[in-house]
Amino acid sequence: MYSNIPIRSRYRDVEPDGLGKPGRMKMKTKVIVRKWFSEESKLRGDDPFEVKVNESNVGLNEGIQLAWDLMIAAGGTAWDNGNAWLGVGCNTDAAAAAQTALQAATDATASWYLAMDATAYPGRTDQTVSWRSTYGATSANFAWTEFTVANASSNTGVNLVRKVSMEGTKTSGQSWELTLAVTMS
Repeated sequence: MYSNIPIRSRYRDVEPDGLGKPGRMKMKTKVIVRKWFSEESKLRGDDPFEVKVNESNVGLNEGIQLAWDLMIAAGGTAWDNGNAWLGVGCNTDAAAAAQTALQAATDATASWYLAMDATAYPGRTDQTVSWRSTYGATSANFAWTEFTVANASSNTGVNLVRKVSMEGTKTSGQSWELTLAVTMS
């Protein structure tokens, strides 16, 4: 008798079953690249000659699935200090959720994975987890256009996110510090 009466809600996008857009979780990635002319200038504490900050990303299906598995103790390798590797590459293909790695060729002239700096990374502040690696004079000397955090030192690991943005071309002798911060809200 009452089945044709519309259900009103203060949330426009809420379906009659109570599910809808309010309350959905978001993932945001910030990539910060700090650049020094040399490893020595970084070690001296000199200011970087350039700092680039870029936001947005694509959460990768494989990484999101592993994050859920880790939350429910279903197993898997975490992106912790002993297993997290930041990857940079020179591919500019748009990021897509189904990707499973950096898209650049897997050689030292096109992509590079590097372990975390010291023991402070990764670290969490509120809803943000940050990973940091420093690429020295002889590593990752190519155009930096794609970024990821993986739980292995190559494309065989599970990648949480993939970010595509042109951050410059690293040349031999320079020291670049990559920070990748993921916020869930």
